[in-house]
Amino acid sequence: MPPDVIRDILEGVLRLMGIFDTSWVSMKSFLAKRGVREDIATFEARNITPEIRQSVEELLNKNKASFDPKNAKRASAAAAPLAAWVKANVQYSHVTERIEPLEKEQAGLLENLRKTESRKNKLEDQLNSVGAKVNELKEKFQCYTTEAAKLEAEVTKAQDTITAAQQLISQLDGEHTRWNAQMSEIKNELDTLPMRAMLAAAFITYLSAAPEDRRRHCLETWMAQSGLQKFDLRSFLCSESEQLIWKSQGLPSDDLSMENALVILQSVACPFLIDPSSRATEWLRTHLKEHRLEVINQQDNNFMTSLELAVRFGKTLIIQEMDGVEPVLYPLLRRDLIAQEINFTTTRAGLRGQLLALTIQQEKPELETEKTRLLQQEEDKKIQLALLEESLLETLATAQGNILENRELIDSLNQTKASSALIQESLLESHRLQASLDQERDAYLPLAESASKMYFVITDLSKINNMYRFSLASFLRLFQRALQAKKEAENTEARIAALEASLKNMVYEYVCRSLFKADQLMFAMHFVKGMYPELFQESEWDVFTGSVVGEMFKKEEFPSWIDQERHGALAIFKATFPALYQSLCLSDSDLWLSFSQSSQCEQEIPSSFAKKISPFQQLLLVQAVRPDRLQSAMAAFATQALGMKELSPPPLNLRRLYTETLEWEPVLIIISPGADPSQELAELAAETIGRDNYHEISMGQGQADVALATLRECSRNGDWLCLKNLHLVTTWLPLLEKELNVLHPKAGFRLWLTAEVHPRFPPILLQSSLKITYEAPPGLKKNLLRTYESWTPEQISKGGILARAQSLFCLAWFHAVCQERRNYIPQGWTKFYEFSLSDLRAGFEIIDRLFEGGKPFQWEFVHGLLESAIYGGRIDNPSDLRILRSYLEQFFSANLLSSSLSAGQRRSRGGTRYFPPQISLPNSCSILDYRSVIENLPEDDRPAFFGLPANIERSSQRIISSQVISQLRVLSRSVATETQPGFYSDPPEGGFTNRRSGVTGLVIHHSGAVQRHPLGPEYPPIPCCTEQVIRGTQLLTPEVQKLATALLNQECPLTWQNKWEGPEEPMQYLRAVVTRALAIESWVERAGRHALLSDTLDLAELFHPDTFLNALRQETARSMGCSMDSLVFVSSWRSPIVQAKLQVKVGGLQLEGCGFDGVHLCENQHDSPSVSAVPPCYMAWVPQNSAADSTASEESIWLPLYTSSERVKVVTHICLPCGANPNQWIQTGAALFLKQQ
Repeated sequence: MPPDVIRDILEGVLRLMGIFDTSWVSMKSFLAKRGVREDIATFEARNITPEIRQSVEELLNKNKASFDPKNAKRASAAAAPLAAWVKANVQYSHVTERIEPLEKEQAGLLENLRKTESRKNKLEDQLNSVGAKVNELKEKFQCYTTEAAKLEAEVTKAQDTITAAQQLISQLDGEHTRWNAQMSEIKNELDTLPMRAMLAAAFITYLSAAPEDRRRHCLETWMAQSGLQKFDLRSFLCSESEQLIWKSQGLPSDDLSMENALVILQSVACPFLIDPSSRATEWLRTHLKEHRLEVINQQDNNFMTSLELAVRFGKTLIIQEMDGVEPVLYPLLRRDLIAQEINFTTTRAGLRGQLLALTIQQEKPELETEKTRLLQQEEDKKIQLALLEESLLETLATAQGNILENRELIDSLNQTKASSALIQESLLESHRLQASLDQERDAYLPLAESASKMYFVITDLSKINNMYRFSLASFLRLFQRALQAKKEAENTEARIAALEASLKNMVYEYVCRSLFKADQLMFAMHFVKGMYPELFQESEWDVFTGSVVGEMFKKEEFPSWIDQERHGALAIFKATFPALYQSLCLSDSDLWLSFSQSSQCEQEIPSSFAKKISPFQQLLLVQAVRPDRLQSAMAAFATQALGMKELSPPPLNLRRLYTETLEWEPVLIIISPGADPSQELAELAAETIGRDNYHEISMGQGQADVALATLRECSRNGDWLCLKNLHLVTTWLPLLEKELNVLHPKAGFRLWLTAEVHPRFPPILLQSSLKITYEAPPGLKKNLLRTYESWTPEQISKGGILARAQSLFCLAWFHAVCQERRNYIPQGWTKFYEFSLSDLRAGFEIIDRLFEGGKPFQWEFVHGLLESAIYGGRIDNPSDLRILRSYLEQFFSANLLSSSLSAGQRRSRGGTRYFPPQISLPNSCSILDYRSVIENLPEDDRPAFFGLPANIERSSQRIISSQVISQLRVLSRSVATETQPGFYSDPPEGGFTNRRSGVTGLVIHHSGAVQRHPLGPEYPPIPCCTEQVIRGTQLLTPEVQKLATALLNQECPLTWQNKWEGPEEPMQYLRAVVTRALAIESWVERAGRHALLSDTLDLAELFHPDTFLNALRQETARSMGCSMDSLVFVSSWRSPIVQAKLQVKVGGLQLEGCGFDGVHLCENQHDSPSVSAVPPCYMAWVPQNSAADSTASEESIWLPLYTSSERVKVVTHICLPCGANPNQWIQTGAALFLKQQ
């Protein structure tokens, strides 16, 4: 088939020729016909009929483009004349049709021509005129035809232009809207740029060392002050792609770390990083590896050389383990001396993010991979979109000529728009997928939150004991170990619950093995409080820890079954929780009878109430009414809350610990006095690596260099090294730290360290070590076994002297009793005395020498040395020394070793057994016989072993629970010195009184009562000045700052204690001050009526009761006209003292260790209260001869009267009738106290 143009032209030719068969066959036949040229050339247009002409015209109109000369010529050079021929014949046909009348007329004229010649000429002239007119018309027609074609082309072009314009406008409309929004945003950013730049600069300058919450608070404050609605530091200073790169380089993804990275990279100052976890340092090493980076420790020997080369050649230098700024660094840091402190210390939110990332990495690694991929893809799409926009703008800006005729621009715009639409759709899909992934990730957020709580709970423990420090790295290892537990749960929630329980148990056991047993209950309670705050309602914890002080003036009436001594605590309970108190119906004594008398009252709370109140409210009730069972109640509460069977973790031996050790992590064994793991460690080393590869050094003077040299050698050889007694060389430990930092140990190397508790033990070494505590097993039986394990059979049987072997047993028993009695402080001993193995060795040597040569044994000599030089040399309290003396009389006497008495029934002079019934001194010198006797002892100590009362457990529980609560109160303190900026530069809303339970509110409320009394200004200064400083009416002085800092820390200011040594807690201190000040007003009023000495006095109402008794002595001497030295103190329980010139009747005294009814002392039974009230006592000063007459009639004992049950300060000693055996009451730890206010 021919092209359409040629076909259309040939069809026109055929139709003009009268051939209506216009098929291609017909066309070929026509063209092949002989003489076709002549036919066309000689074609007579007059033969064209109107139908033919109409048909051809329709063809021309229908296929106008085909008859266009250009198109026709482009199709075929021969076709162009044919097209013109067709068009001309059609036009000529029209002409012939128009001139047909003229032709007819011409025919008539021709006929007339013959008639007349003259007319012929005329007609010829007319004919010529018509021909000229026809030519003119033809020219006009041709001109009009050309003009029409030109107009048609222009119309087509205009239509194309309009179409392009519409497309351009349509495409640019969306961009215009977006660009307008961007322009508005850019304009807004430009308007706020100075303010945002200022905030960023302020953040980098002032907040780089601040914790996360402080940063948020300051930024919010600054934004509000500057009028900024929104400010994101990360998006302002960097892009998302940069953050992704940092994350891939090892930087934690939490906000704190990202912000710190910005500070490091944007600050002009030299950054100083506080980086406990070392993750920031590792990121820097990766991020700066292309910058000729060099990393060095400040302790390295080539430190100076590396520093010099780095300066000379322009290297980037990271100095690790800075413990001080070397003077050589000052010129480099100066610029001058500008350094940027950047705090990478872990925060709760930051740690939560890190733990969540670790959890996802372990549990669902595909989520983290997919999220990273989506973020990277989103960033790439944004970059592509920006590039497309940039290309489009560049094309528009550089377009030349008529933009509507630029096809390249139109096509580029179409492509850009299509790509932009795809990218926008892809971004929306990416956001949707990210939201879905975040939802899946957030399912594990409770686990990360719980783990974050655990870490910050255990970091608080350093407030209790400097040795209780734990690193983030060790916690993260525990967390990862928990994540690696076998997956048994079917769904995510069950898996998270299982992981939380597993991590809780692992963390609890890990921490507990690093704590002394005495602190494990404290940790359990603190752990419960930190992990499960929902178990505690408002104010409950404050009441429990003693942070709430009750009303001291209101007298309350309480049920008679509640001891009067507990009324104060119960008043606080009632005032703080009135609804709870009302619901308990404590007035129903029958209902609470079992609770009040039970030895396990925490299990005897009436069931009707136990179901209504929370477990902690039950604990508060026990604390208020039965504190003698508070320790057991706390243990039961913590056990239930933590879901554990018992609070004490299973015992950890060194062999099991070894499986957790690493060659680069020292193992620190925190030992208690008298405990020594050396033997167990040596046995473990012998089994593991051989005794020849185990080295042990006892640190002391001159051992530092030896220790470092041995450390390096053991590190190279993979041996074990034990450095003992590091608490003796705390100043040397930083050198050990530096050596450990540069050490590259062999795989088998282990470093074991032993130390006692020391407040200056370096925190970094503590955190970087795997810690356990090593205590001597408690109990008399284990103590005796340890002693006899340290003695050889030859030492016992030396000389075959039975009395010697028995005396050594008495020494071992005495030593064990002295040590184990420390478990009952302050009733056993008033304080902890370090009776140690060296005392036992000295006692052994004394007995060994005294039995040499067959000389008579001198018991007095033993008594004197043990009392004055060995055991007694450690005791500084007369009452404790008296207890020691009673033990010496009991266990070192000839009567005890008399062969005429049955060993099990031997009694002291007063009737007390020398030993418990289970003990029968062997008539043998064999060590096996003595060990057999020890093995028959019960595992748990009996109070009678120490001469203590049967109810000592009640007193012990009160003491231990009081210590635990005191520790919990310390843990709840907010350290003011760590608060930024401080009370004086950024007071909280509501003023100073809102800080920590309203300390100042208490002060201001009672200040008038104190200051009204003449003694008020002296006891103690009231901190109104702190409020004046806060209000700006007084300048801040160092004294005020110290005062406020102590109050914020809930510590009693030193200036107060210098006035009067009262309670250490400020609210309790102020309560005591106000109570005494008000009581003194009553004393003054009674003194004015001369009725003071006739009334029953309560010495607890005085600041210094001993001073009062001394004043009584002075007044007595003055009234009797004698010297004070000639007067002695006497007391009477039955009647006034006849010989006394002046005397006072003192009431409110309390007795611990035994009972007293005013006539004689009596033993406490198992269910006796730990503290009992005694009758009023008459006290006076009388001449010495009169005193001798008054006390000669009966056997008595002088007991100390302490200001409080802590047995710290003695007021005086009071005489009580005791019968024939005073040692019995001495060993019970009997003592009197003033009534607690």
